[in-house]
Amino acid sequence: MQSGHDGETGLQPLHEILRRGREAILQRWESLNRRTLAVAWALTSEQLRNNVPDILNELADQYEGSLNTSRYEPYPVA
Repeated sequence: MQSGHDGETGLQPLHEILRRGREAILQRWESLNRRTLAVAWALTSEQLRNNVPDILNELADQYEGSLNTSRYEPYPVA
């Protein structure tokens, strides 16, 4: 299993992006919901995030578990 940046392309594996950027993703999720859903203002951060942290962890775990060196495709970092 590879980890870290891809030396040739400078790309990071998706599971690392999800884990390293977890809090930023959650903050963006919360911000977008508060801007677009009026009901979101009545919810706490914990209520609004609900199971999103678990989903991010599961996505990272599933992606990392599916990697093998013969079909490694890193995800581009913006």
